[in-house]
Amino acid sequence: MRTWLIPVQVTGLWGIYKSGCWIKDLLQIPIPGSLIGMILLLCLLLTGIIPERWFAIGSEWLLRWLPLFFLPSIAGVLGVLPFLKEQGWTLAGVVLVNTLFVMMISSLMSQRLLRRRYSQEGEMD
Repeated sequence: MRTWLIPVQVTGLWGIYKSGCWIKDLLQIPIPGSLIGMILLLCLLLTGIIPERWFAIGSEWLLRWLPLFFLPSIAGVLGVLPFLKEQGWTLAGVVLVNTLFVMMISSLMSQRLLRRRYSQEGEMD
């Protein structure tokens, strides 16, 4: 693997993130700059202005180390441990219900999209 590409590609992704932050500050909109950067990256990839291969190795590397980025949030949870002791079951119930709801909606949508795709392919034959 060309390891020298990793810092170059990660820097490119960081640059797109910073561009999103700059756009947010320039337009003074209440959308996070990181989200604007993700939308910008999506648009650049979909239009072909930036090929996917330009960021493939760097993004794979970032995904490999992604669990380490969640350690600060775990440490933050430890700071509110007394609250979790009081309201933990309520929060767990809400998370469980929301997770089931998202899974249900996602499965229904994917089934509907697959049905539509197969019906369109059948019409083309």
